[in-house]
Amino acid sequence: MVFSSSNHGVVGLISIDGTKRGCTGVIAQLEKALRDSQIEVFQVIVSDVLTRHDVYEWAKRKGFSVYETKKDDVYLIKLVKIANPNFTVSN
Repeated sequence: MVFSSSNHGVVGLISIDGTKRGCTGVIAQLEKALRDSQIEVFQVIVSDVLTRHDVYEWAKRKGFSVYETKKDDVYLIKLVKIANPNFTVSN
């Protein structure tokens, strides 16, 4: 797991390399990181479709937007916490 920070000491991104882990290992790392930090942006690298699917489902249940790219057999998944999922704009 990699923690990145800005010049102000605020941690802004957690990167998890799940290419050599199964679904449960990646989800466990995400759960731990979410519980232990104030992070709202994650980057997850996985190499199989099942883990990709599990990360996607986990993220949706936890209120994250999911953005992903695929290169060769590796998925780069970015998870961004939705500020207020019930927010609506009215006129």
